[in-house]
Amino acid sequence: MFRIPFAKMFGVTPLKKFPGPVMEPMAPFFVAGAVIYYGVYKAQTAMEASDEWKNDPRNKSRQ
Repeated sequence: MFRIPFAKMFGVTPLKKFPGPVMEPMAPFFVAGAVIYYGVYKAQTAMEASDEWKNDPRNKSRQ
């Protein structure tokens, strides 16, 4: 019995090189995602340090 690669059976080559730019048009979205992630992190850290939440037992970073 002979073996046929699964992807070749349907006429598709897996991980075929795409002939167009991918990273260049998506770069602003990656940068925006990083900025949003950093902003949410800083806001969460500031809220955890507030007087209302500082001594709450649910706060993971309380001393």
